Amino acid sequence: MDDDGAGLLEQGRSWYAQRAWDRAREALRASDTQQSLGEDDLGRLAVSSFMSGHSHDSVDAWARAHRLALDAGEPDRAVRSAFWIGFVLGNQGDEAQAGGWLARALRLIPEIGEESPAAGFVLLPDAVRALHSGQFEEAAERFGQAGAVGDRTRDVDIQALSALGQ
Repeated sequence: MDDDGAGLLEQGRSWYAQRAWDRAREALRASDTQQSLGEDDLGRLAVSSFMSGHSHDSVDAWARAHRLALDAGEPDRAVRSAFWIGFVLGNQGDEAQAGGWLARALRLIPEIGEESPAAGFVLLPDAVRALHSGQFEEAAERFGQAGAVGDRTRDVDIQALSALGQ
């Protein structure tokens, strides 16, 4: 593996594109020690960490991406990062922490508007809660609303998650 930060970063991006999650995570983490990753590369690190079974590292990377998005005045991207933190923590059974991150995402919705792709993300946790509590009609409605946002905004993540829920 190339030892310089730029080479490691490019290799990490390449392995990420190839879905070689362990290799991508290793290269991105190594690059991050030499020069802090930007928001997009932190997202790549978060996904590759999650996909390779390192949920804690995924949450850490999403949290850093969230902070960078807020600092850059990009609430839409901050909502997306907060959603994924909530998703990862919820999958681990840490409902309190997941709920806190999802609440952060919800607080940003007035800044981005209801037609933002991120607005679709915040509908998904309520849909999942309704599904788990046996409120199937409400769950279907929420997943449908999220899917409509995904369709309007052409956000493939929202489209996929809402279709999965439906």
